[in-house]
Amino acid sequence: MGIQYFVLSGYFSTFLRLKKTGIILFSCCIAWQLAAQQMRFIRYGMKEGLSHEMVNCLYNDSRGFLWIGTDFGLNRFDGVRFEKWFHQPGDTNSLLSNKINSISEDKQHRLWLGTDVGVSVYDMHRGLFHSYSEINTGTGVIRNLLHVKTFCDRDGDTWIGSSNGYIILYKQAEKKFYAMNVPLRPLNRLQNEFISGFLHDSRNRIWAGSSYGVYLLDKTGLSATPFRFPASMQGEASLNACTRLFETSGGVILCGTWNAGYLVYDEATARFISQNRQEGKFLPSPVVFDFAQHDSLIYFAGITGVFTCQEKDLHNPGFTNYTRYASDPNDNYTIGSDENSSVVTGIGGNLWIGSTGGIAQWNINSRYYRSYSFVKL
Repeated sequence: MGIQYFVLSGYFSTFLRLKKTGIILFSCCIAWQLAAQQMRFIRYGMKEGLSHEMVNCLYNDSRGFLWIGTDFGLNRFDGVRFEKWFHQPGDTNSLLSNKINSISEDKQHRLWLGTDVGVSVYDMHRGLFHSYSEINTGTGVIRNLLHVKTFCDRDGDTWIGSSNGYIILYKQAEKKFYAMNVPLRPLNRLQNEFISGFLHDSRNRIWAGSSYGVYLLDKTGLSATPFRFPASMQGEASLNACTRLFETSGGVILCGTWNAGYLVYDEATARFISQNRQEGKFLPSPVVFDFAQHDSLIYFAGITGVFTCQEKDLHNPGFTNYTRYASDPNDNYTIGSDENSSVVTGIGGNLWIGSTGGIAQWNINSRYYRSYSFVKL
């Protein structure tokens, strides 16, 4: 199967717009250890074939291919070239939409793709797409599927999250859809609404991240238990926006947030706890969009670069010495952008980073980077 690596497409774009207008303000006074310059990227232009510079999600499939979802098209990279798929008007066997938010593979080796207007399922053997712009659950039809996220769990079932408040479960054995509805914002607050993705943890629990905290999902009873975040004097954590859920090899569940760094789930108290100890100094980045791990090293994809620390450092409340990998407009061998939306480790020791400037590759074993970026002509 493989692990799902997704990015926040719609609200990642929204964040970038807010950031440019100065609406989101933050302080990031961190003792960063800058990455050594021998870790170099080699940049490639549009002729290498990436369909768009806004990368929304990355996924390594069971055959070793890297799939890239962008704002304009689905890409597959085999280490040499990019193959691309697009929506073709009038062709029901093509993608439902060109904006790809998430990618996940089921046990039948089909790719479930979340788009901005529904779900496309790609049969890799037949080379055809089957799409759902609405879903019949047997008790009703769910329409207005927007900013969809997909996830295939270890049982072989598929989860679908939509910003209209529905979490939909497809049970493969029954070939039926089931649905539950969850609130995605407080009644008295206007804010972006979304499901950010899912996690099937080592204790066999299914979690869903959202714009209104985290939900623990009951597959049998089709119910959701909410988890809200700790209060913050500046109000960031209380926004309750979960951007990413991830479990480390040591069983620690991490939750990226919209503007409060990352949270750690405490099994003893059944609460998500802020990892920072100084108000306004969110580590390693005020917004953490994704996580990955190689051996004991944890990678954070944020809006001020890519950061790393050892897994043991997650338990140290005084730790601030993250290693930072940043973009330098005067150095073509740095990462393509500081606004990084996804990070994933792959076979052969490859680390892939998705950003507003395309994708970048680093071979962890050789400490060698390769960057695939979009060049405007």
